[in-house]
Amino acid sequence: MQKSCSRCSKAAQYSINVIVSTLGISRRLQQSSPALLLCDACIQKENDRVHASALRKLVNNAYTTLKERFQERSIAEDASRG
Repeated sequence: MQKSCSRCSKAAQYSINVIVSTLGISRRLQQSSPALLLCDACIQKENDRVHASALRKLVNNAYTTLKERFQERSIAEDASRG
């Protein structure tokens, strides 16, 4: 099934996803963002601010979800020790 561009609704050729991972802890946590679908024309457009804003939102959402998961895991581990 053909997917549509997130910007112009034409057929999308590219998918941008952000993956945020924890480092330096055992049982690494990862969170992936939803895909930002773009057609060839929109990915090449001069409007970098729009793309940067959309990417910033993807990163922030993935980070926030990962941070919440990390905090929940820390609380659960503290509770099991205590």
